[in-house]
Amino acid sequence: MTLNEFAKTFKAECHTDLGALMWHPTMESIRAAGQRKVDIHFVMLMTRSMVTMRIGDRNHVVTPHCYVDTVGCLDSVEMVDASADADGYVLLTTERFVKYVFRNRSPFEPEYLEYQRSNHVTLIEARAAMMLADAFGSLERTIYDCDNIHRDALITCRSAALFMEISNHFARLVCPGLWQACVSSRKLHIFKSLMELLKSSARCHHSVEFYASKLCITPQYLAAWCSN
Repeated sequence: MTLNEFAKTFKAECHTDLGALMWHPTMESIRAAGQRKVDIHFVMLMTRSMVTMRIGDRNHVVTPHCYVDTVGCLDSVEMVDASADADGYVLLTTERFVKYVFRNRSPFEPEYLEYQRSNHVTLIEARAAMMLADAFGSLERTIYDCDNIHRDALITCRSAALFMEISNHFARLVCPGLWQACVSSRKLHIFKSLMELLKSSARCHHSVEFYASKLCITPQYLAAWCSN
């Protein structure tokens, strides 16, 4: 199944020319997606309950605070089951997208990709995730050169929101009470600037919940910006 087919079948958002889309799964959509082989890469963070994924011939149970990265995996990825209240963030990519947008950045350097090819899938607990938080927070070049993701600023904003939310989630888990110090003021400034793009639309056209869902972040998080 290609990214285009996945987006059409499972109503995923943010399809780009480079080959990436974002998906905020529900139990129904996870189970529906699990009925087909998806020969693309997942970058996933579960925040509630569990999802079972089959990578090649092995099943992996993904629980909250586990980061799943199948970049470099040569086998197909299949979601086979999910809890009724499963929730999380998913970025579906092609290897071309990953190499282009995150070139020369850990954890997507050649050595890491080679490790992934050998080990199929990586589940990383929160206590070891600061490297990933830093990598996901490294968005300056990607955001300023919007063509790296998409010419549409809203698409770029959604992608940035997902990465920053994952980064902050990791940082809170690893450094309780000090998580803000784990993300540089420059990165936070960039993210805040992007969120400004949504302010007027969030006030005039749709509810905060609608935009929060599209951005894959909590309504409370978006509402704080809309009320500033």
